[in-house]
Amino acid sequence: MARLFTYFWNKGQFAYYSENAKSKLLPFTDGNSFLKCQVDFGDFIYIISFGANESDKRELHVLGRMEVDRIEPRKDSERNIFKEKAIARKPIRLNFKSKIDVVGIRKLRFCSKLGNNEAKFGKDGRVDKQTFRNVRELTPYSARVLDAALKIKSVASSFE
Repeated sequence: MARLFTYFWNKGQFAYYSENAKSKLLPFTDGNSFLKCQVDFGDFIYIISFGANESDKRELHVLGRMEVDRIEPRKDSERNIFKEKAIARKPIRLNFKSKIDVVGIRKLRFCSKLGNNEAKFGKDGRVDKQTFRNVRELTPYSARVLDAALKIKSVASSFE
């Protein structure tokens, strides 16, 4: 059965694609934990980031939803810090304007062996840096929140 994930882009990845990607079409995304998290064919990955202003952590960019075709090891890993690629079934158009605020972030739930976890916040109201670390499995409700930010039809109902 297909699953739902987030994948966090750091400010370097965000800056590279927002400044250099001419078409804003993304055929794959680089990473290191797709295989470890057992991301597979038919799963969905939501690409998220705090963007260029990573220190604020009060708004989360929701850049796109990718349906996975396959995960491949990178052949040029000696020159790249990323060792894997999640290849999209169909390239996705990145949206650098879609965001959710603290209210939306508080709605997100992540799956774990102990149940569903919510986003963690510091006393200053900023999201804890570990909340969105790398690849995290999402609940269907959380996918609806992200789909709403992207203004696209939700796939969440097929996961309940």
